[in-house]
Amino acid sequence: MFGQAFTIYSLCPQQPVTLGASAPTRIMARWWRQLVRVILYYKLRPRSIVKILLIDHELSGPTSKMVEGAVQQQSHRRGTTLEYELVRPAEVFKRLEPVGPEGAVILVSITEPALSMRQIGEKGQRVACASLSMAQALAARPKTPTVFLLRQSDQPPLSAVDVIAGMLSGIGGVLDERTVPCDGLLRALFDHRPIAARTRTIFVVGRSAETIRQVKNMLRGWDEQTGWDGRLDQACWRTAMALAQLDRLLPLPSAGDRYSFVKLAEALNLRSALTSFRLSVSDLRKVMSMLAGYWNVPDGDQRTERIHLPTYAQKQGFPQHPPAIAGWSDEELPKRLYDAARAMDLIEREPISGQIPRILVRAPIRLLTRPARNRQIQNPHSRNNNA
Repeated sequence: MFGQAFTIYSLCPQQPVTLGASAPTRIMARWWRQLVRVILYYKLRPRSIVKILLIDHELSGPTSKMVEGAVQQQSHRRGTTLEYELVRPAEVFKRLEPVGPEGAVILVSITEPALSMRQIGEKGQRVACASLSMAQALAARPKTPTVFLLRQSDQPPLSAVDVIAGMLSGIGGVLDERTVPCDGLLRALFDHRPIAARTRTIFVVGRSAETIRQVKNMLRGWDEQTGWDGRLDQACWRTAMALAQLDRLLPLPSAGDRYSFVKLAEALNLRSALTSFRLSVSDLRKVMSMLAGYWNVPDGDQRTERIHLPTYAQKQGFPQHPPAIAGWSDEELPKRLYDAARAMDLIEREPISGQIPRILVRAPIRLLTRPARNRQIQNPHSRNNNA
C-alpha cells in the first residue's frame, strides 16, 4: 500500500491533499509538530493574575487565615494565579488605585451583629454599620472590582431583605465565611458578572440562600392565601418590616378589647419614630389581621399572643435592624425592597461541595436604580450641596 499515491482528508488542511509513498511519515511528523505546539502553548502562555482583596480589621484573625488558605489551595489552576492581600478599611481606597475592575475581587468581612443603627436615639437617620457602609461605598465607586459580603459564621446570616438591599446598593454577592475553602468558590466569584444590559444579579451562597427562598415562598403564599387582598401587599411588607424592629407590641390601657387589631395598629403607629412607618388605623388594622392569619397567630381566648407579632415577623425573615443605604430615605427604601422582592427571579445553581446552597438572584435594573434626587443626597460634592 505504501507504493501507491492516495488522497488524505485531514482536519488540519482546508483541502484534501494527494500524497505519495512517504505520506504516512509526513502525516505523523505533522501531527507531532502540532502536538508540540499545543503543549508549548499551554506551558508557556502568560498566566492571568487575579487578586483576592479581603477588607478586615484583624490582620491575623480567623477570617484572614481562612481566605489566605483557600487562595493557596485554589491557586495555579486553569491558567490563572490567585493572589491574596489583606487590607485595613482605612487603607482600602489607596490600595485600590493600581487595581483595575477586571483584576480583582473584593471581600468585605461583615463582623457586626446589627447591620444598621440610628444616628441619634430613635429619631435619627438610620445608617449602615461600618463594614457594610464601606462595602456600599466601594460598590458605588466607578471602575471598582466586584464587591462581595463575607458574613462570619458565628454571626446570624444576612436576611433576605439584607440581600435585596445589597443588590440595590450594587453588591455582587453574599457568602458565609465557612464556604470560602470550598473548591471552585473563589473562581466562581471572579466569573460572576453582576450587571447585564437590563438586569442586576447578586450571587448568594450559604445560609442567606435559604432566607431568600423563604421570602420568595412567602410572597407566593400571599397570592395563594384564601381571602387575601393583593392590593395591600406592599402595606403588608412594610408593616412586617416595622413589626420586626420591635420586641413586642404594647397597646395602651383603654376601654374595650386591649388586644384588638385596632388597638395594636394604634400601638404600632406610636412607634413610628423608630420604625419610620405609619399607616391609617383602618388600613393597618386590616393588614395586621391578614398577617396574623397567614402566620397562624392564635386567636380567640389566646389573642394575647398578638403582642408577639414582632417575633412572628422576624421568624419570616424580616430583620430587627432593617437595611440602610446612603441616599435612600427610611420611608422610601422598604417600598423599593418590596418592588425588587416581587420582581426577582431565583436561579438555582449546583450546590457548593454538593450540599451548600447557591442561588443567583436577578431583578430588572430599572427597579434597582437610585432616583436622581437620591443620587444628589449620596454625593456630598454635588453642586446643590456645595452651594
